[in-house]
Order: sequence, then C-alpha cells, then structure tokens
Amino acid sequence: MVAKNVKKSGVIAYALMAALALIALIVYLSGNSYISTAPTAKDEFFQSYNVHASQVTWLTIGGIACTVIALLSALFVEQKGIVRLCTDVLRVAAPILIIVALAFFLTDRVDGFGYVYGSNLALGKDDAFTAGSKSIQGIALYGVTWLLGIVSAFLGLKKKA
Repeated sequence: MVAKNVKKSGVIAYALMAALALIALIVYLSGNSYISTAPTAKDEFFQSYNVHASQVTWLTIGGIACTVIALLSALFVEQKGIVRLCTDVLRVAAPILIIVALAFFLTDRVDGFGYVYGSNLALGKDDAFTAGSKSIQGIALYGVTWLLGIVSAFLGLKKKA
C-alpha cells in the first residue's frame, strides 16, 4: 500500500539521484577498465588509478542503497518514531556517501590530470587524453549526483499535514 501524503517532486528527485549514481558508477568502472588496458595511460599518467577503486565502488553502492531504502520507506512504511528517524538519516547519508566517493575518485586522478593536461609529457598520446576525459565525465556525474542528493534531502518526501 503506497502512502498517500508523499511528495512527487521528492520521489522523482530521489529516483533520479539513484539513477545518476548508478550511471556515475558505471562510467567510473568503465573508465577504470579503459585505463587498465590503455598502455600509455596506465604506464605513465594514471598509475594510481585503482588505489581507492573499491572504496569508490562501495561508497557509491552504499549511497544508492541509502537512497532506495529511504525512498521505499517513505512510500510504503508509516513514518512515525524510529522509522522516521532512520529514513531521515538515510536521506542525509546518501549524498554524504556520494561526496566521499567523489573525494576518493579525485584523489586517485589528480596526479594524472597534472601530467596529462599540465605538461608536455602527454603530447601525441591519445590514450592519456581519453583516460583523462573519461575521468572528467565520471567526476562531473558524481558532482551532479551529489548536488541532486543535497536538493533531494531538502525537498523531503512527505507533505506537511
């Protein structure tokens, strides 16, 4: 039984956040896969590409899980007492997990960006620029997901009585 006093804008924002987080994770993992097979990008420029790969992956999965659980809880469970508190904590935890994943992602890529975009070492090496652009796409998606999560947390999921 679906709750009657659910804000559609909040539900849409949370569903969009979960979808964007999943897309960001896919872009991140495909970028890691490309970097690990591209000889130029792997050998010289993005040597530390996977130092925090498991942290980024699990933090993103945790953010998606928090979003989905909070959304399902708001839709199908009566929001009273401890259930409301847990739902609110999950609504706040989801964007926090996404921003921590973004921070780990940036930590892994910042050195490579300096070499690829800030020096002459990468001139003529298309693999390095492709790896850099894939990383920038992932970072942008994580950033948009995080901002959408912040907006979603402020929108709320329930209409005021």
